[in-house]
Order: sequence, then structure tokens, then C-alpha cells
Amino acid sequence: MHATTPLHARELAAAAAIAGAIAIAQPPHDAQHTTTQPHLRPTIDTTHRATDALPRLLLPSALAEWLLPPTPTTPTASYKYYQAVLDRFWHTPAEANFDGGAAAAFMARHRRGAFALVAAYLALLTLLQCLPTRARFLPRLGAPSCLRTCWNASLALLSLVGFSRLLPAVALHLLTEGLDTTLCAPEVLQSLGAGAAGLWTWLFVLSKAIELIDTLLLVEHGKPLTLLHVFHHSSVLAWSWHEYASASTHTFIFATLNYAAHLFMYTYFALAEWRGAASMRRIARSTTGVQITHTGVA
Repeated sequence: MHATTPLHARELAAAAAIAGAIAIAQPPHDAQHTTTQPHLRPTIDTTHRATDALPRLLLPSALAEWLLPPTPTTPTASYKYYQAVLDRFWHTPAEANFDGGAAAAFMARHRRGAFALVAAYLALLTLLQCLPTRARFLPRLGAPSCLRTCWNASLALLSLVGFSRLLPAVALHLLTEGLDTTLCAPEVLQSLGAGAAGLWTWLFVLSKAIELIDTLLLVEHGKPLTLLHVFHHSSVLAWSWHEYASASTHTFIFATLNYAAHLFMYTYFALAEWRGAASMRRIARSTTGVQITHTGVA
């Protein structure tokens, strides 16, 4: 009896050591479920938004599966989801497939082009001011106001289309990613910088050069030029080109605000040329207020 007792104790000690080693090597039962089944993890993913399923609720299930992309689960996926919906139903294929990186690289390579245009613009205005009589360099049409009306209406239409493309994209990015990401994160250039929003942001920058013709029309009409007018056209062209070429993220919000202000402004100018400035005096103050508000917010 005395010989078997120590042997039994040693067996129990060895069994306990083996069991302890197995317990250390093997994770607990709850931990196994936590690592192998993500839906049982204690942290809950709160990035999914209930509004992401709204388009699917408005359509029959079979039609939704055929028309709509998969339901997103993250803020970035939410933006891409709604952007895919806009590309399918609202944007043209040329807008959806626009390569913003190539456009930004082109503007960066020709960064001095903006300053060359501004220098030529100021030199031409200086030459016109030095002439004893301002030359009428535009051909006289039967009704000169018709030319100015069509020009202002064309810029108003350009602003309308640009605003309709940029506003949904910027609003969706603000709702899904937040203000800080939209204004500061470099990833914005890959989302807003491409597709329809990227195309119309690029066209916004190019339109600043086209808007220099506004001054020539004023000179042709015999109206005096103000320092504010010349400074505005010169500075906005140089600043917009530089910001776009430098991949500045807040260019998209500025372009959206500028499209909205110019839509109101050029519509007023077209109506004033068509119906006469006297009939549009009530809207004149509102136009000035929109311009000041846009400049302050931007």
C-alpha cells in the first residue's frame, strides 16, 4: 500500500500538468466563436446606414437586384453605392468614365498657363484703356444685345448642368464621409475627383478662362470697367487653376457654390439684356447679395 501511494500522486500530478498545457494552448470556447464568427463579436459595426436600403425598398426585389448594386456596409461603400446609382440613371457614360487624374496632371503640367492668360488679359485691357477711342472689335449685329443675351444664357446653362452634377456628389460625400473627410482627406480626390463630379470640376476651372470674354462684351457695349470686375476675373482664374492642379480637396465645394452663384447671376444678366435692366431692378439687389454670400462662404 505504501508503494502505490507515491506512484498514484505522481500520476495525478502529470495528468494535471498535461491538462494545464492543453488549456493554455487551446483558446476558450467563447473566444473561438468570437474569432470565427464576426457577427458574434462584442463590438458592433455601426457604419451601416438604414437609408442605404431605401432604394431597394422602393423597388420590387427582382427589379432592385437587376438595377441596383449591392447594399453597402461602410461609409465609403455607401458613397460608391449611391454614386453608381447616379452614374446609371443620371450621368452620361462620358461623365461616369472621366479620368480625373489625367486632367489634374494636365493642369499641373500647364500651371503657368493660368498666369499667362491673366497677363494677356490685363495687357489687353491696358491697351484698350490707352486707346483714344475704344475700338469696336466685335462685329456689329442687327441687335448687339442678342449676342450678350445668348452669351449670358449659355453660361447660365453651363452653370445649371455643372451644379446639377456637383451638388448630389458633394452632398452624398458630406452625408456618408463627413465634413472633415470631404474637406481634408486626400481620398476625396479618388471619389469626387473622378466621374461626373470630377469632369464638371475640371470644366469649372476651364470656364474661368472663358468668362474673360465678359470683359470684352462690356468694352464692346461701351460700359466702364471697375477694379472689382477685373480683379475678380483675374484672381479666380489663377486661384482655381492653382488649386485644381495642386489637388486641393476643397475645390469641389467651392466649384459647387460658384456654379450656384453664377447660375443666378448669368440668368439675371440674360433676362436684363432681353427685357431691359429697368424691369429687373428688384432682382439686382438679390444678385449682389448672392455674389457677396458666395464669396464670404467660399
